Amino acid sequence: MTDLHVARYIVSAGGATDGANYTTIASAYAAAVAAGGVQTVYIQPGTYTENLTLTSTVNLCACNCDGIASSTTGGNVTILGKLTATFAGSVSISGINLKTNSDFCLVVS
Repeated sequence: MTDLHVARYIVSAGGATDGANYTTIASAYAAAVAAGGVQTVYIQPGTYTENLTLTSTVNLCACNCDGIASSTTGGNVTILGKLTATFAGSVSISGINLKTNSDFCLVVS
């Protein structure tokens, strides 16, 4: 049977307790890259302190769906760290705040 679910890579620091299947963006991103093809990693609200190396086949998207965005989280996703992109092609980063932790927050070369 073919799995037709769109959201295969869902990240939350709370993990499975709130519906996610990964607790870090890096682990979900690695799984998406390993799966091959164009994939999207959905990230639940919160601040994630991570450094990521991006590829042209995996997109990042803030997940602000019903029941997740609240007055306490504000529905915001922030990546505190450095994203590095060293490929030819394009990638989508949607609804995510990038914040530096004393280095560049985004390096594209």
